[in-house]
Amino acid sequence: MSDEEIKAVVDETFTVLDGAVGLNNHMGSAIMEDERALNVVINDVADRGLIFIDSRTTAKSVSKKLCESRDCCLLGRDVFLDSTDDIAVVKKQLMKAAEIAVKNGTAIAIGHVGPEGGKITAQAIKDLAPEIEKMGVEFVTINQMKEITDENNS
Repeated sequence: MSDEEIKAVVDETFTVLDGAVGLNNHMGSAIMEDERALNVVINDVADRGLIFIDSRTTAKSVSKKLCESRDCCLLGRDVFLDSTDDIAVVKKQLMKAAEIAVKNGTAIAIGHVGPEGGKITAQAIKDLAPEIEKMGVEFVTINQMKEITDENNS
């Protein structure tokens, strides 16, 4: 894709998802290694003052370098919750995220809202939220996570 085509896709995405606070690469390992293409995305996200979340699908991601060059907020996934429709696995992943949060102070867990997860993920969170909150872990929005990381980095 050309830079113009990439920009058009990003523009259309933010038009359709009015009110979005950021974006992530979700299933795009190739773009995460492509400095030219990802730079177009990061520039757009930075210009809008939004958050970029790296799903960390590749160890060769150039997102950190590009976000730093544009002073764009970069957050990264710690755990995928629902790569399966097995609620026991989703609960295990959710507890893994909670343990990471206890150890490191924060954790980002990515889940789905559609056929890939949705009801199962929501049920797992509902079932485990009391236990996780007893561990001292608070569920927050991605905007709140940005504020927390901003505070921790200042």
